[in-house]
Amino acid sequence: MVVDDSLVARKSMKRLLLTQRLLVHEASSGKQALQVLEHNPNICVAILDCFMDEMDGFQLASAMREKYSREQLEIIGVSAQGGRTLSAQFIKSGANDFLIKPFIPEEFLCRINHAVDRVENYAELRELNHTKNKLLGTAAHDIRGPIGAIKTAADYILKREPKAERQQHLLNMISNSSQALLDLLSDLLDVSAIESGELKLTLVDEDIARLIEDRVQLYVADAESKGMNLNKLMPTSLMANFDIVKIRQVVDNLLTNAIKYSPQGSKIEIALEDLGASIEFKVADAGPGISKEEQADLFKAFKVLSTQATGGEKSTGLGLAIAHTVVQAHGGEISYEQSKLGGACFIVSLPKKPV
Repeated sequence: MVVDDSLVARKSMKRLLLTQRLLVHEASSGKQALQVLEHNPNICVAILDCFMDEMDGFQLASAMREKYSREQLEIIGVSAQGGRTLSAQFIKSGANDFLIKPFIPEEFLCRINHAVDRVENYAELRELNHTKNKLLGTAAHDIRGPIGAIKTAADYILKREPKAERQQHLLNMISNSSQALLDLLSDLLDVSAIESGELKLTLVDEDIARLIEDRVQLYVADAESKGMNLNKLMPTSLMANFDIVKIRQVVDNLLTNAIKYSPQGSKIEIALEDLGASIEFKVADAGPGISKEEQADLFKAFKVLSTQATGGEKSTGLGLAIAHTVVQAHGGEISYEQSKLGGACFIVSLPKKPV
């Protein structure tokens, strides 16, 4: 935003700013500037002339700074009557920088671009901090349940000496809760490795059809508990070069999501196809699918979408982000489309030999 009571000065500065593809707002007074800022909260840099009627640049800078932090809004004072005293007064009033008119266009644009970069960097840091807090909240919430179950079961065994049948049930509870904790920890470590760029693959020649078949059999009981049918269209064998552990994660995520979000008694289709130099793996369900508005966030970490699990299952928003990165690391692609069953269809394309 350019604030100057001189129309010529405003247009001159605006002309320079437009060369940087910036959206520029204008104001001819301090009062108008505050109104423009209130209606356009995304303004990140304000350029204020020093001497204006009613409200000068110092007063305007102070008024702006009361509402907007330095991380939200950079304020740059400008004046034809320069000097260290004027510059110091502007800084004390809340400005970040000061320029003397007439200024060299290159210097003016350099200062503006640096100011924009600083605000954008602060915004990125705020988003990262929000993500970190969300991660901690998600981890704390998901860890509390299994740990509570483990403690309850262990205390019961220690204090009440239950019968063999009851004791076996409690031990199963401890085992299942421990596995849930290990799965969550594995996801968190994977996200950490992904964000640090340290995701490494151990590639081996293996039968991916057999791997998928084994994973499907693992989830048959879960599907049957919700009255679902898992329909497979797969070759009996299909060799490829891939990381067994990582691709297993991808398959597990797509299968569990399909079961999690599909209605009772529905059908889930699982297909694997040999495309010559590549393979294509599909999981399609009859659930609610993903809205167009949320599809852009599908593969972002910690993005929990509005779609509700049909059995009350929880989601950390990590699975698809990990799957996306794993598939890309193999030189492949994962995509989404609406399935013929009316729900979601995830498609994984992998080269048989990653480059």
